[in-house]
Amino acid sequence: MSDAIRTVSRWENSSSPSPGRDPTPSPPHPLATLPEELLREIFLHCLPTVEFIRPSRTSAPLLLCQVCCAWRASAIATPELWASISVGSHFDRLGRFPRVELLELWLERAKNRPLSISYGQYGVESELPASSVGHGLAEEELTNFFRILFGRIARWKSLRLCPREMVDAVLPAIPQSGAPLLQKLCLFLPQSIKYEDYVLLNSADRSLCNIWRDSALLDTFSLFAHDLYLDGDEDSLCRLLHIQWGQLTTLTITASRTIAQCLEFLKECPNLVDCVFHSIYADDDDDNDIFSALYPSTIRCTSLRSLSLRYSGPASDFITDLLFTNTTIPALRRLTLYALQLFSLHPFAAFIPRSSCHIEDLTLCGVIINEACLLLFLGLVSPTLVRLCIWHGAAGSNRIPVKYMSESVLHRLTRDDSHSRSPVILCPKLESVDLDYRAVTARDGLFAKMVSSRFGVEQHGITALKSVILRFGRSFDICALRQLEDEGVIEELEIFGG
Repeated sequence: MSDAIRTVSRWENSSSPSPGRDPTPSPPHPLATLPEELLREIFLHCLPTVEFIRPSRTSAPLLLCQVCCAWRASAIATPELWASISVGSHFDRLGRFPRVELLELWLERAKNRPLSISYGQYGVESELPASSVGHGLAEEELTNFFRILFGRIARWKSLRLCPREMVDAVLPAIPQSGAPLLQKLCLFLPQSIKYEDYVLLNSADRSLCNIWRDSALLDTFSLFAHDLYLDGDEDSLCRLLHIQWGQLTTLTITASRTIAQCLEFLKECPNLVDCVFHSIYADDDDDNDIFSALYPSTIRCTSLRSLSLRYSGPASDFITDLLFTNTTIPALRRLTLYALQLFSLHPFAAFIPRSSCHIEDLTLCGVIINEACLLLFLGLVSPTLVRLCIWHGAAGSNRIPVKYMSESVLHRLTRDDSHSRSPVILCPKLESVDLDYRAVTARDGLFAKMVSSRFGVEQHGITALKSVILRFGRSFDICALRQLEDEGVIEELEIFGG
C-alpha cells in the first residue's frame, strides 16, 4: 500500500508526463467546468431537509468541504450553507458536537445572513416533550456558547429553544435590543413547568423573554409542553411569555389545556392563518352557559384558514359543542380532527352556514362517526371539498364498528346516469382521497367503480379524482385502480400493503 501511495504522489507532483504516456492532458471532469454560481446552488440542495442543521462530517455542509480543495473553497464562500445550526449536548463518535470553536467558525462563515438557531436536543428532534432533561454542559462552557450566539442575535430569524437545558447565568448576556429580525419561535418545556422555568422566563430584569419581547416581525410561535400552568401557581405560562399575540399568523400549541384556553388563544390572536391545538380535554368548569356569559358573541377569526384539533380524555363531543358553537371562521379551508371519540354534528351544522366558510381539505383520524352522520357531514362541506383524508386510527382501539366508506357513502360519491332520480353526487370537486385499511368497508371493487365514474364528466361539473392513496390491500380495487392509472385516469396512485 505504501508503494502505491508513493507512486500516486510522484505522479501528482510530476511536472512532465511519464515516458510512453500521451502528452495530451485529460479533459476536465464535467463538475469542474460548472459555473461557480451553479455549483453553489447545487450545494444548497445537498443540505439536510430539516430547518436546523446538526453539524456532522457525514452531511452537508461539512461533508462538502472534504471532497476537494475547490469544493471546500466554494462551500466556505457560500454563506447560506452556514446560516442554520442546531447546538446542544449531543454526542457522536468524535465527541460532543459542536465545540465552541466550531460554533464560532460556523457562524463566521454565515457572514451577514439571517440565522436559524436551535439549542437543546431533548425532545426537539421528535418534537415531543421528554421525560427528563439536563444541559450536560459546565456553566462556563454553556455561557461561552451563548456569548457567541448572543453576539449574532441581531440576525436571528428562527429560534428553537429548550429553557430547561439552560442556566440563569446566561441571562445577563442577552442584549437589550433582543432579536429584532426574529420571525419564528419554538419553545420546549418537558414535564410540568417548574420553578426554574419561571425564573428563566419571568425574572424582572433578566428574562429569556427579552429575546423576543420586542420582535416586531415574530409571526410564528410553537409551544410543546406538558401543561400551561406553573406548579402551585394559577398564573398561566402564556401570560409569562410576553408574546405579541396579535401579530401571530401561525400558532402551534401541544400541551394539555381546556377548550376555554383554546378559545382564549383564538381571541388573543385575531390574525391567525394556521392554528394547531393538540391534547385538548374537557374541564369541569367548561359549560356552555358560562361560555355564553364570557363570550356573548362568537369569537370571529377572520383570517384563519387551517385548524387542527387533537383531543384527549372523555367527553370529546362536548368539546366540539363548545368550540364550534363559540367561533365563526369565514376563511376556513382546511379542517383536521384527531382522536375524537364522539362527534356531535349539530354544532358543526350551525357553524358552517354561520361562518359561510368553504372547506376544501378535510381530515378525520380516529373520529367515531356513524354512516348517517358522515353523509350529513360530507353534505355540509360537499360543494367545495377537494381533498378527503380518513384514517380509522385511534378509533380502532375502542373496538367500535365505524363505517366510513360504506356502500351507501360510496354510492353517494359515485356518478350514476342509469336512474334519472339518482341523488345529487356528493363532493363534485373532489380531486384527492387518502384512506387507511379500515376506512373502506364496502365490497371490494366498489371504490374503484366510484373513481372510474368521475372520469371524463367535467362538463357536468364533476372533477375527476387525480390522486388516490390507499393504505390497505383489496385485490379487485387495486387491480382496477392500477388499470385506471395506466389509462391516465388517475395521475397519482399510491397503494400501501397491496
